[in-house]
Amino acid sequence: MSGESGASAPPQRPVLKSPLIRTVKLEITPQPDEAEREAIRAAFADDPEPPLPYDSAWRRAGLEETLEA
Repeated sequence: MSGESGASAPPQRPVLKSPLIRTVKLEITPQPDEAEREAIRAAFADDPEPPLPYDSAWRRAGLEETLEA
């Protein structure tokens, strides 16, 4: 053990190779009619362009306030 500084390395975290939750089965009762089903499908549809990590109204307001000063 010569040459060691006495500090131990941080524990290694396991690498997850797959998401913990792959799918969720949604059960809605009473059964929706076709118009309601379409509204549900539209609400859960994938967004074609997900928001950027730093794209929020709060952040934009802060940037605008900084630029005005």
